[in-house]
Amino acid sequence: MSELNLFGLIDLVSEKHAELRGEVRQRCIQNGNEDVTPQEYYLMTRLEKHRN
Repeated sequence: MSELNLFGLIDLVSEKHAELRGEVRQRCIQNGNEDVTPQEYYLMTRLEKHRN
């Protein structure tokens, strides 16, 4: 894979990750958890994943 294609892939994954985090944030707000920042929620999901 060329360097240009690799950066394109990394950008695409990063963009989709940001979209997913935005969707999760919106669902948190809908469920009454608007006081949790996107960074806090991300950390909680990472901790939960590694807890098991």
